[in-house]
Amino acid sequence: MPFFSVLIPTRNRARLLAYAVESVLDQDFTDFEVVINDNASSDATRETVAGFSDPRIKYAGSSRFLLTHENWNACYDRALGEYLLVLGDDDMLLPGALAQTAAVIKERQAQLLSFGVVTYYDSTYFEERLKNTILARDFSGKVIRHDAEKVISDYLSFRSGLGYPPHPSAMVFRKKTAEGLKAKCGAFYLTPLGEIIAVPWLIRRTGAMYVIDKPLAVIGRGNTSQVAQEIHDPASMWKNADTDFRHTPCKGKYTYNALAESLLRLQKLEPENFGKYTLPMGEYFLLYYQDLMEVARAGGDVNRDLAEFYEKLGELPLQTGRSVRRRLLLLKLKLGLRSLLLKLGLFDALRRYIGHAGAKRIKGSDLGITDIAGCAAKISAIGAKAGQPLEIWDSRVFPTNG
Repeated sequence: MPFFSVLIPTRNRARLLAYAVESVLDQDFTDFEVVINDNASSDATRETVAGFSDPRIKYAGSSRFLLTHENWNACYDRALGEYLLVLGDDDMLLPGALAQTAAVIKERQAQLLSFGVVTYYDSTYFEERLKNTILARDFSGKVIRHDAEKVISDYLSFRSGLGYPPHPSAMVFRKKTAEGLKAKCGAFYLTPLGEIIAVPWLIRRTGAMYVIDKPLAVIGRGNTSQVAQEIHDPASMWKNADTDFRHTPCKGKYTYNALAESLLRLQKLEPENFGKYTLPMGEYFLLYYQDLMEVARAGGDVNRDLAEFYEKLGELPLQTGRSVRRRLLLLKLKLGLRSLLLKLGLFDALRRYIGHAGAKRIKGSDLGITDIAGCAAKISAIGAKAGQPLEIWDSRVFPTNG
């Protein structure tokens, strides 16, 4: 039994898949298998995988198109490793990622953990200002333990803390623990967003989630990535997923609606563990509206969903509705100012001088980066550009205890 199974569900991304696979094979921790499920690709995916000729790669192809969660489950079912990691076919692990993860698992007896990521927008990304840029935040370089109650509460109130909700390509979990969810539901990855259901379910069983708070993966975003399609081509995106949003007030096909639907399904699945939490409707409506406006900004037609939004907003209890409308007015002003600055080409320039929390945006051209492989190779230079200590951004330097 290998220690890790790295699962790579893929479809028609042969060029990017090669980077992902190579990033796993280059790990200095070698006790792993790579489980690839090819979702009826029409490009050179099969030939690309065959070119690696590594016995640790387990490739299978699907004869029919699979929905996203079906493809993920096809990988999960074939995995033999003790711990699983789903790596996006457009993402890359950094050198040392598996070694550091294995060390924390063994030292802390961790069953659920995640690590930091940076995001790379390649030259195909639909928004011109983001092409060949890196999005990064500050990291502490420590191993941090998050108690189950805090993580679950944050999930079910639409908040996020340091390092979570984790990106799927940065989440590692013990398969033996995960089998309980599969036994209960017939599959581990449930719809519409399997990882949003899985993490709270897992952490309720494990009691804690550990975060290696340093960058150990690069998340790729191009014109075929999920984030790009959610905004620029939602029709293509949502045909790959279950969009029967039967529990949410609004029914539009947007990311935060899928997030809310997933959390509500989790509550229905185990009311004894998750029923005591109440999803804040104010936050739900504001986040849903932001998604609507982002798609509209990219040229999408949201008129029908916007009409439904206001209809459902009018059905809220009086006090809640008033509060949401006040906050919605402020949000509209903020989005309007952002839109104006973007049109004038001043948004990024002014952003440098206005104090703000969150991620830093770095131009790939400043560091000679032109693709995701270059981003991964120059991760330490990115950290230096972000003004952080080298040891935090060197993916071969193990984290300290938090």
